[in-house]
This record gives sequence, structure tokens and C-alpha cells, in this order.
Amino acid sequence: ARDLDSLAERVLKAPPGSVPGFVILEATEHLHMRTPAGSRLFERLLTFMSRTESRVFWITAMTSSAWQLVEKRAPAFVHDIKRVNLGELSPEELKQAVLARHRLSGLPLRFAEPHDGRAALRRRTRRLRGAAKQEQLVETDYFQRLHRASLGSIRLALFHWLRTADFNSTPGSLLVQPPSTLDSGIENLDGTQSFALKAILDHGTLTVDEYCEVARTAGPESLHILRSLEELRVIERVVDATGEEPATEKAAGNSAAQSRYRIRSLMIGPVTAHLRSRNILH
Repeated sequence: ARDLDSLAERVLKAPPGSVPGFVILEATEHLHMRTPAGSRLFERLLTFMSRTESRVFWITAMTSSAWQLVEKRAPAFVHDIKRVNLGELSPEELKQAVLARHRLSGLPLRFAEPHDGRAALRRRTRRLRGAAKQEQLVETDYFQRLHRASLGSIRLALFHWLRTADFNSTPGSLLVQPPSTLDSGIENLDGTQSFALKAILDHGTLTVDEYCEVARTAGPESLHILRSLEELRVIERVVDATGEEPATEKAAGNSAAQSRYRIRSLMIGPVTAHLRSRNILH
């Protein structure tokens, strides 16, 4: 597309399933702080996101200091944006963040009773008088499950929220099923892999050569560790500005060694929780 306006038209006219339903934009402070006329460009991006939010579920991340600058530069564009801390949230904070995003849809919200532990939940609901209190208990149970599944990460919580959403059972409303935890395999990582994740978390991104210097290991061993984490989809190769991975499979060993790796956005919360459970991160 030539510009954001024409891109928005293409997104809105695209057939179902042809555009991503969930998009995370990281480090968007670069857009307005390191670009000439960046504030106007950021305003156009917000307009584009507003136009296409019926097709794409947008999450935009930036540093707190950059957000303060945006509030001064473009107050008319950000006054109705919900600001959420991307750190680990409590169950109540996570609930408020998810519901704030849901309210934009305007759909009435219903919560399905869980199948596992259903008998215990029903015994608790019988002791409550009134349908409203019973529904509130089911809602509370849902968000407690969501917090356990996402480990307090708003990125992962919104991902689970979309996985549990059922838009078709009752027209004009949204029914959400109890969330289930994705099997990421993180709990099975050994000490070497865990310390590799700690190094990437500390530095943001690392190449194989850089990891060799950090961990003081040989090149083949470092490559094997990073590739094993990539295969588990815990880390990913950084894509450059052209949209291409800097390392292709043309020269498999050498290209992979030159790649730059980072932790996948949705895995930052689970990785942090895993490292804390191993006393590697405090």
C-alpha cells in the first residue's frame, strides 16, 4: 500500500482470514522519538489502528517516559487510550485491563461454567442467592484461571482471552470459555537453557557470537542451545527493517550463527516466571 490510509482500506476489504487477527507492536517510541515529524506519523498510526480495530486486535507497547511525551504532543489522540503496565499484574489488575479492552467491542459479556471443578463451583453458587451473585462467582473463577494461565502477563492474557472467545453461540454477545494453559515446555528446560534465556532477557537480543562471550562457551554449543530454544518457540530470530530474516537457510550453519535472537513477545511473562521459580531472576 502507498500509505496508511490505503492500507486501512485494504485491511477492511480483505476476505476473512487473510489478515492477522492479533498484532503486537513493540517499542513504538522509535516511531515518534527517532523519526522526523514523528508525532504526526504516530497520530496517523493511531488513526489507522482505530479504523482497523474491527479486523485486527492491536496491542501497542512503549516506554513510560515516551508515553509522557506522546501525551504532551498528541493529547487529542491519546486521551481515550487505556494505559496498562506491561509488567506482572495482579489478578484484579489483569481483569480490569482485559475488560477495558473488551468494552471497546460494545458486546454484552457472558462467562461459561468450567467443566473441571464444576461440582465444587456449583456448591459455592448454591449458597449464593440471586443470579447476579452466581454469575459474579463464575466471572471471578474465570479471571483467576486466566491469571494462572498467563502468569500475570497482559500480552499472554489477551492471547488466552481471544482463544476462549465464542462469538457465534449467541448472536450479539460474547461468551468466553474457561481458559486452559498452553503447554510451552518451559518447565522442562535445563539449567543451561534457562541461563541462556536470562542472558537474552538481560541484553534484549543476542547473536551466537555474543552469547559465546557472555556464557564463555564454544560456538557450536552456543548455536545448539539457541536453536533448541528457537525450536521450542520460546525465542525467535529478529526480523530487520525489510521484513526479511537476516539469516536464511542458504548456508544453514553459518547463517544461523549470524542471526540475532530475542524472546518472543508472548513468552516474556512465562520466561520471567520460570526464571524466578529457578532463582535465576530476582
